[in-house]
Amino acid sequence: MSNNADEIPAVCNNCLGQNPYVEMTRERNGAECKLCTRPFTVFRWSVKKGERSKKTLCCLTCARAKNCCQSCMLDLTLGIDLRTRDQLLKLTDQSPALELTPQNQMSKIYAASQLEKKYKAAGEEAIETVEEKRADARKLIDSLSKAVHNKKRKQESEQDEEQVSKEELIKLCKHLPFNGSLETPKSSKIKSFFLFGFGEKLAEYQVRDYFEDIVGEKKVDAVTLNHRGKFGFVEFSSRQAAEKAAECLKDMLPHPKLVVVAGEPLRLCWAGKTTTPSFSTTEVAQVRTIVNRQMIKYATKEQKKSSENQVQSPSTKRSKTESTASSKYTSLRTDLEV
Repeated sequence: MSNNADEIPAVCNNCLGQNPYVEMTRERNGAECKLCTRPFTVFRWSVKKGERSKKTLCCLTCARAKNCCQSCMLDLTLGIDLRTRDQLLKLTDQSPALELTPQNQMSKIYAASQLEKKYKAAGEEAIETVEEKRADARKLIDSLSKAVHNKKRKQESEQDEEQVSKEELIKLCKHLPFNGSLETPKSSKIKSFFLFGFGEKLAEYQVRDYFEDIVGEKKVDAVTLNHRGKFGFVEFSSRQAAEKAAECLKDMLPHPKLVVVAGEPLRLCWAGKTTTPSFSTTEVAQVRTIVNRQMIKYATKEQKKSSENQVQSPSTKRSKTESTASSKYTSLRTDLEV
């Protein structure tokens, strides 16, 4: 193998295109390698007729050392640029095989020539080392993604454990109706809902579509979601639209209603005030803590109530079954008479 050998180029599938028969032109010593500055054989080809032709930008030795495409110069395994890939490799003390850090041209040429001799002597073993680097790169990407995810979870847990005193709790709860319900408020100026308990994946347009489907028309003026604090507001264009949405979602529970919007569970109720309150960064973290506590509190209450309803005496169950059967028989008899 040589930087100017009469061999086929190392090009990725994206640069070659879908046509299995590609016509290439070869020009020996046609250009200077972008990495080692040595002259190399340049290949040119066109993916489609009429389009601008593609060409190789680096020699085969540098492409093999960097595990990149000779044309687009992106990593063949990860599909990212070489600088980003090299920085990721340095995080795990895995420097690339060819580091062209010296600015001196002669140093670059010497490093590339030594590497070319190494590949020529190694033969097939050098290919195995490239495969090992690819596997190491995959492991590196997986470890980095896990580290970022764990760091994010840790930050969220620290925010969830924000300490809130009684005074701060009373101050924040004055602005946010955590104990509200869907009972129609006395003030006719209130035409918005208060939401809390949703996750980071919930988008504003999903909330808007949810309420517009309930009302049956586009009557939602604004949707404000604070994902860090896990609370938000939905403002309707009229009080009638807000009352219609509340009537469709209303139940007999005296606390905020539990609904699922785009796979995200949340609770909602009438907003306590006509204006949306503003909070500082510290207050938002404290509101997040209150939201988590309220979600656990209401979930425990509903679970306890449902378990109490399930515990019934046999006589009660029997009478309930008989009454249900009787009502069914009555409705059938009426249909037959008709």
